Amino acid sequence: MEVLDSVDYPALQTKVLGVIHQVLQKDTLIFEDKLIVNNALNLWVGCLLHKSGLIKAFVQSEGQEVDAESLVLAGLLRCPYETVREEFKESLGALCRKPAGAATDGFGALEFTLQLLSRNFSIISQFSCQQFLELFSELLDQYCQQDAHAGARVIDPEALLSSVIDQISEENQRASRARAEGPAGETDAAAASSSPGLFLGLITLAGKILDNFGGQQSEADAQQQQKSLQQQKGLVDEIFTRFLFPVVFAADRSEEHTSELQS
Repeated sequence: MEVLDSVDYPALQTKVLGVIHQVLQKDTLIFEDKLIVNNALNLWVGCLLHKSGLIKAFVQSEGQEVDAESLVLAGLLRCPYETVREEFKESLGALCRKPAGAATDGFGALEFTLQLLSRNFSIISQFSCQQFLELFSELLDQYCQQDAHAGARVIDPEALLSSVIDQISEENQRASRARAEGPAGETDAAAASSSPGLFLGLITLAGKILDNFGGQQSEADAQQQQKSLQQQKGLVDEIFTRFLFPVVFAADRSEEHTSELQS
């Protein structure tokens, strides 16, 4: 304990984050680089779990050369190495599972990470986003199990659900183009090869939003309920008619069109 109490934790956090940022700037990471990131993340999480006040300093980037949001996105989303993205997901998950203390002024790692993921949801299709979506789904469950959501909302669930549906629709269209182009559409075909995992993540996230926020009511109950029903209908349409059974529903629509022409 004497050794731990003698550590300058703010300075240590700054150095550790700087090391992680420096490694992530490399175009190619070798085994030793990944090991450095792993050990640095473990040390950083240990510091934050021991000193809650460091979370506020990290979130607000106080005394740091590295911006907190840029660092998280660089490791969790933009990094091309799955092992690094997994390490960031596990580290952030561990931090978010720690309740926010008085030193964080009620705004800790969980709230910060949820807002960050929500703000950057629109860019996920540009990267390998499995870890991003898995962490997002996990944190939504955790956030709604706590009392924090009783006050001001950290995210807008209606807007987020709309964004998820739009993303599913976009991926459906991309996959359809790849199937139509066949071998000629090599780029789209390669992108479509990762679609099942992406779709699974998007559908899981949509389910978490509906489960956790679907029963909440606002002042305009009727309008909110109608909007929620429209969103759910759009989600079901994208998942079932365009993703799971596109051939069946395309045939049905073709038969309906033929019948209309004949009549």
